[in-house]
Amino acid sequence: MITSRTRSELNEVASSAERSAVKIAAITGDVNDPVHRRRLLEETMKMGGVSLLVNNASELGETPRPELVNASLERFRQTLETNLVSPVALIQEALPQLEQTRGLVVNISSDASQVGYERWGIYGSSKAALDLVSKTLAAELKPRGISIVSVDPGDMRTQMHGPDHSMRRDELLFERPTELFASSPPELRGLARDDVRLMLSTPDGGNSHHRFRELPDLLSPGELLVVNESMTLPASLPAVSKRLGNIRLNLSTRFSEYLWVAEPRWSPGQPGPLDLEEGENLTVDGSTAKLLMRYPGIPRLWLVKFELPADMLMMKIGEPIHYGYAPAYPIKTYQTLFSRFPGSVEMPSAARPITDRVRDTLLGRGIGITGIVLHTGVSSLEIEDETVEHQVLYPEWFRVSAATANAVNTAHAHGKRVIAVGTTVVRALETAWSGSSVRPCTGDTSLYVHPGVRVHVVDGLLTGLHDPVTSHLAMLSAIAGIDRVKEAYNEAVEQRYLWHEFGDSHLILN
Repeated sequence: MITSRTRSELNEVASSAERSAVKIAAITGDVNDPVHRRRLLEETMKMGGVSLLVNNASELGETPRPELVNASLERFRQTLETNLVSPVALIQEALPQLEQTRGLVVNISSDASQVGYERWGIYGSSKAALDLVSKTLAAELKPRGISIVSVDPGDMRTQMHGPDHSMRRDELLFERPTELFASSPPELRGLARDDVRLMLSTPDGGNSHHRFRELPDLLSPGELLVVNESMTLPASLPAVSKRLGNIRLNLSTRFSEYLWVAEPRWSPGQPGPLDLEEGENLTVDGSTAKLLMRYPGIPRLWLVKFELPADMLMMKIGEPIHYGYAPAYPIKTYQTLFSRFPGSVEMPSAARPITDRVRDTLLGRGIGITGIVLHTGVSSLEIEDETVEHQVLYPEWFRVSAATANAVNTAHAHGKRVIAVGTTVVRALETAWSGSSVRPCTGDTSLYVHPGVRVHVVDGLLTGLHDPVTSHLAMLSAIAGIDRVKEAYNEAVEQRYLWHEFGDSHLILN
């Protein structure tokens, strides 16, 4: 069942669904209206009850968007009524049905809930409140078997919201041969971890080539490296579909011990797509994993509800997530010197080449090291939309401590660079930006750093080499500019650098 204020749009969606052999009941109305909400729930009861509630109705506020200090308080209240109060009211009224079906509620959020975009204060604050409401309800309703999540589906091309920036997908294309994929860790190639190669890209556009152990020689006293202290889990589970047979289920983002975002795959080297259906049950080690719905905006990912705690399944039958270019290695192979807090499903690999001797040399020369935690999901997504800014990212849990925020702010106060060790660190630090400094914070981030987003915190990035047309490459373009990135990558191909988690490294300084 779908509902909207506009009959023509409802009919268009319903007709499209019917062409795909999906029956939809379309009811025109306004979710702000209590009478309409009651009618909706009366109709869903006739259809067997609500098992999935998606609260997607949104209002932007005034158009054109004013600065918050000049905003109409009446329009502010109207926006909060639509974006915040109505979802809560629907959940309250649907509670008996959701409890009976042990249902799922998806509240549609926005990156404007996490980043203080100018002139987005009304909409962003309503979505920030919705995020907190979602977390509160998730905790309160968990004992009753109801799951609540908030999801940022990325930029949508709607009447309400059009992109302010535009980068074409083909701008992130480049050629690199598959023989440059590192299929084994350097330790199995006769090298130390810190003997991988390191390309330095400087602000003047020049590139030079080094070994990673030379990193301390390329930095200056007072500069600060920020590493990810997350530890990698064995997050690839064998699963069985009654229709498809044996598959893999790669976990990505944890909403609770039983509810995850996950990617079903045929095998490490064969991603799919798989012909799976909403409501289908997979068997994982004799227990059930139910496919609730495809993740909004990323059809290869699913919201999956497990019968048993996923942590228990990982410890019993899980193996490290890996892909077709490399076999699975022991889980210790996927840890870094800084791995302390379990939670990543793939290794935050930028710090892998940092060894004891590199760390000790850095510290001995007055180059600081501090940490954040961001639990990574499955690999960087290939951007599918022709407009880069429209790509959707899934949420990842992160923490920036008071000590780390203070170290970053102190480095900036003294005019020193802050260098992120990995794209995950960029995402965490930029989410923690308050408008004038980095603040301590913990939560989920769906921040998408692309060329249309200003980078405030990071002055350099130490990372691996990334695939074409990915969100990671869009982030590099935001930090260094696409021309500079492409020039460096063309040189990396010429110099036979190796890609992926066991490959070579790239230091970008601004």
